[in-house]
Amino acid sequence: MNLTIAERFMAQNTLPPQGTLVTLRIVMEAQQVLGLSSDEIARYKVVTKDGRTTWDPEHAATLFDIPLTAAAIEVLKEELDKLNAAAKLTFNHVPLFEKVHAAASE
Repeated sequence: MNLTIAERFMAQNTLPPQGTLVTLRIVMEAQQVLGLSSDEIARYKVVTKDGRTTWDPEHAATLFDIPLTAAAIEVLKEELDKLNAAAKLTFNHVPLFEKVHAAASE
């Protein structure tokens, strides 16, 4: 799945922090592939200051091919659907929501 840096962070923050053992194994694996490597942090100048994470704006639209499993996509889809049902999606969620739903339909 092709995701921007912002979408990668959003996906990580959307994954559930608790659940069944199976769900948590899926989440742990997804967190590994969504997270930025030390090379990416340096290359894209990712910095956290005062609780806010930023990166070089030149790379805001850079897409990364993130190899999420079908199970991880399903967990992410379920969490985004919960936010949608609770009317808690934000404009920032929309691109990720659409990408995850498209990937789940494949």
